[in-house]
Amino acid sequence: MRRRYYSALKAAGIAHLRFHDLRHTFGTLAVQEFALSDVKAYMGHADIATTMIYVHHVPQHDAADRLSARLARASTAAAALDRAVDAT
Repeated sequence: MRRRYYSALKAAGIAHLRFHDLRHTFGTLAVQEFALSDVKAYMGHADIATTMIYVHHVPQHDAADRLSARLARASTAAAALDRAVDAT
């Protein structure tokens, strides 16, 4: 398999790329699309901590917006609960 892999790289004009680099590429892309537990299973990791290596690759550009929305929902729910308690 190793010989075929390196022959394919050469035929494609790709510089040296370790086979294991493909595994890291998969892990990096997978954590952006799937639940960590799924990626753990796909990669055959025994411990979720191993899968967590790839988490820093998950973009968090909308994290502040998502947190604000979550807080707004929690605040609205708390206010509704307060009104319900006051009404009784």
